[in-house]
Amino acid sequence: MKHNIRINGKVQELDCELGSDILDKNGHEIFEGNLVKTINIQGERVRPVVFKGGKFYLKDWDMQPLDMYWEENLQIVD
Repeated sequence: MKHNIRINGKVQELDCELGSDILDKNGHEIFEGNLVKTINIQGERVRPVVFKGGKFYLKDWDMQPLDMYWEENLQIVD
């Protein structure tokens, strides 16, 4: 993913993935761009993780915040 950062007053574009500091049920940190399976009472769904407006979301029509899920209900699939 492309991100802009400022280093010594100069804006530079980097190709990198941001870590969410949120772990899946296997203890692995979830990064932007990962495909994550969520498990809840509505069943299982696989969605990509995106970073938008300073927060991590599961990309879908409703953009659910990643931090609303319990660790044991998240699993990286890619």
